[in-house]
Amino acid sequence: MRNDLPHDVLRDEVSADVDDDVDIIEARPVTHFVTTDLTVPGCPIERDQLLRTMASLALGTVPELPAAPVCRECVTVENACRVVQFGEVCCGAMTRGGCGARCPSYGVACAGCRGPVEEPHYDANVTMFADRGISRADISARMRNFSAPVWMSRGLERENPHD
Repeated sequence: MRNDLPHDVLRDEVSADVDDDVDIIEARPVTHFVTTDLTVPGCPIERDQLLRTMASLALGTVPELPAAPVCRECVTVENACRVVQFGEVCCGAMTRGGCGARCPSYGVACAGCRGPVEEPHYDANVTMFADRGISRADISARMRNFSAPVWMSRGLERENPHD
């Protein structure tokens, strides 16, 4: 999430005692640097899911990741829809469930920290947000951190740079 902070702010906060020549690069996931066999979704990951994953690997089986979106978990716990009732950009419909809809349960729109579901239907969600007066710039800003692949957020910015 630090990618949205100006580099001089990061430099002052994180490395105040270090030379000004410190090169601050965009934060990227570990999968950008090394090949991984498995990724446990979440930021932070769910304790129970980590334990189930470790047990599965110890038994020599392939761990199962939740396939339903956070939106379904929201409905299950009877949360008010952050999009419909509050006009917020909520990534729950596009985000892999497994968190029990923690953020919406605390009155905060889902930021998508568990990554996208298998078939996220970005275009349909963008249309849903637009129908409620939410700009593409707002959608892009909200999705940039977790839930959208780079092509999606940068594509929205290119399409409507002044939106």
